Amino acid sequence: MLLPELIIGSRKSSLAKFQSYLVASRLKNKFPELQIKFRFIDSQGDRDQTTALWKMEGKSVFTQDLHADLIAGNIHCIVHSWKDLDLEDRLETVVQSVLEREDARDVLLFKKSTIEKIINNQSRSLSFINIATSSPRRERNLGIFLPKFLPKSLQNIPIQFNPIRGNIQTRFRKFIEQDFDGYIVAKAALDRMLNPEILWKEYPITIDISEEDKKEFINNKIYLQECIKRCEFMVLPLSQNPSAPAQGALCVEYLKSDTKMKDYLYQLENNSTKLTVLKERKFLSEYGGGCHQKIGVSILEREFGVIKFTRGLTDTGIDLEERKILPLNILNEKNGSASETHPKKKYKSTEVWPPNKKMAERTRNTIDVSIPKDKDLFITRSNALPENFSYDIYFNLKNEFNPLIWTAGLNTWKDLAERDIWVHGSFDSLGENEKLNIEYLLNRPLNFIKLTHNTNYETSSESIFPILATYDVSSPIVPNEFDPKKIKAAFWRSSTEYEALTSQFPELKNVDHYSGPGSTFSMLCKNHKKPIVYLSFNEWLEDVVED
Repeated sequence: MLLPELIIGSRKSSLAKFQSYLVASRLKNKFPELQIKFRFIDSQGDRDQTTALWKMEGKSVFTQDLHADLIAGNIHCIVHSWKDLDLEDRLETVVQSVLEREDARDVLLFKKSTIEKIINNQSRSLSFINIATSSPRRERNLGIFLPKFLPKSLQNIPIQFNPIRGNIQTRFRKFIEQDFDGYIVAKAALDRMLNPEILWKEYPITIDISEEDKKEFINNKIYLQECIKRCEFMVLPLSQNPSAPAQGALCVEYLKSDTKMKDYLYQLENNSTKLTVLKERKFLSEYGGGCHQKIGVSILEREFGVIKFTRGLTDTGIDLEERKILPLNILNEKNGSASETHPKKKYKSTEVWPPNKKMAERTRNTIDVSIPKDKDLFITRSNALPENFSYDIYFNLKNEFNPLIWTAGLNTWKDLAERDIWVHGSFDSLGENEKLNIEYLLNRPLNFIKLTHNTNYETSSESIFPILATYDVSSPIVPNEFDPKKIKAAFWRSSTEYEALTSQFPELKNVDHYSGPGSTFSMLCKNHKKPIVYLSFNEWLEDVVED
């Protein structure tokens, strides 16, 4: 039996209302007869626009008023940004995961006017780069990351982080109008605010959204797009800047006694989102939780395992830094009893490829080729972008077309930054099958070409993007003393390495296979050699090679 009407509560901010409408739309399409109303209120956190969040009393400044409404029976449920919820157990209510998580990454927006100061040799007057954020986590982790990954022209300028409060439109206005150079924002919030049309175009059955709210959503989108046009952006990698637990995820809180709400919301649950968020929240709870924490943790479920990125500083001064892949069963262990490591074999250094605990040597030669300036560039390694290519930090200020620069991993990003190139983001060494999720931020279709070598095995079958060969590469150089009959395991860094070595030494097809995530993993799986995945060659060496 349906409820005569369902009243959904949430905060009154545009983003909170959008999220409530989004959940309501999904419910309406599952249960068309359901009558849905809304109750939007200002929370304590919304009313106090000056105090830094981590300084406010209590851990539920955005949720406690709504919680009181729920207990009093004024509403049936609350739609929350899950990261706003404290980590405490609830006596009277249940928190239910709903919908698939949005992108958990943060975005740095950086004013082009600051870059223009550098172009005009006014950097001496720029005594520091002023970045707006109220998050101790972002301040701590990006204070380490940005000085190495901003373009070289900006690297020697000290960075200061200063708090900024308000809803997303207010923070954008303060960022643009005040003396800030950069602003860090959750990408999930931006993506939602930049795509309000999903509420009335995506689903067969639409809910009643007031014309006033529709107009508000559209005006916000237009305003944010205008602000973003005045900036360069950088999508910050989770390996270096892990998110706040549950960032990008939504949940619904309801009374334990309300079994009908449970039936409704179960239909909206995304199991992967639920399990990864619960693990993130459990991890942070071990350090006390709260907005004051300088700790980020991101857990990603992939077919080869569960990726865990942790970085930050505990209240007791302990540095946390972790990048690893866990077995998939870790997500299903509520009591934490599952092992956080893969079952390991150990090998002697004489039993593995590549030998001598170092990557196989290969020679690379640049190909004289013209790089089109009307394409977005996916750069697989730094030498794939020719040294004479006239792309620098100022390129986007001189041209109508603003090409996107995306890298395969962070070493390439860092090398390009040393060449004074603004890099917009990276696949973070997880492979180009990772979702880019930047169409709304970019506000135009993507038009990538992939800069790589001319013997790339992926040319015919594996690459997602059209390939432009900018260098050639030799087969791996095999030491004279190499004996393939002694080899028990191999770490393959590329498809071409696997093809070259197994053609020369077919017995290597039958060893234990390891690789990084991405196209090499996919190729090995297609060849019926599903490998164990490590995030880096050095991590593999430390984990499985004994001497």
